[in-house]
Amino acid sequence: MWKRERCNLFCKRHKNVLGVDQCENEIAYLENRYGKPGNLEFACSDFSELDDSSRYDIIYSRFTMHTISSKTRKKVLKWAHRNLNTHGMFCIEVRGQKNEIFGKGEPVEDEKDAFYSLMTIIGVFLNFENLCDQLNSIGFAIDYAEEKERFAPFNNLDETFIRVIACK
Repeated sequence: MWKRERCNLFCKRHKNVLGVDQCENEIAYLENRYGKPGNLEFACSDFSELDDSSRYDIIYSRFTMHTISSKTRKKVLKWAHRNLNTHGMFCIEVRGQKNEIFGKGEPVEDEKDAFYSLMTIIGVFLNFENLCDQLNSIGFAIDYAEEKERFAPFNNLDETFIRVIACK
């Protein structure tokens, strides 16, 4: 549901919007729901494999960075910096090590702070300070960064998440 709400919000407020998801059903839903106005485009793709053919004012990553390896995350962070326009913003929401499910499940081999259960990969839990340092080292300036509850309440859950707005 969040993707649908955010897609509509960005489309109304910005010139060009690209929504990326690996799920063909989600892309089909979004295309049927929003059509193809000139400023809205959808791609069924892996967000960690996007090319450098476009520039963006805002790149928004919600609950994606903890689904990829640390090596792939470094690649995505560098891609975001390369593909943002001057003064562009990279907005990130992600599970961190203060999240209530950190350490639950079995450790993922060769991936620090990553866990899985028999049913699913729970994810990689980012270290808040390391993420901010990594963004700074790439060339981002941190405009806002916090790790706390109230970022993503869902039903009766209110877990702790990281939220960062980094500017180019």
